[in-house]
Amino acid sequence: NMPSANEHPDVIDTYIAEELAADRVSGPFSQFEVENILGETFASCPLGLVPKARDALQWRIVRNLSKKNQGGVSVNSLLDSDLLPTAWGSAME
Repeated sequence: NMPSANEHPDVIDTYIAEELAADRVSGPFSQFEVENILGETFASCPLGLVPKARDALQWRIVRNLSKKNQGGVSVNSLLDSDLLPTAWGSAME
């Protein structure tokens, strides 16, 4: 995880517990279990925290989907951009 997550583990633990309770995530799994479920090529992403703009005592969870693992693989690198095209617009559009 990112340093901000390690500085506030209670916030991260609460977030994970809420996500598990809502069935939006599964786990925890060991690396061995994940490799058996997904195969050897998988990537996870580190979590971090940033203060919310309107209330610095509240935290926003961030996921670094571009962080590469030791094998040079990230969540984003596993996505085929031809299958998932992204178009950026502006507030004026």
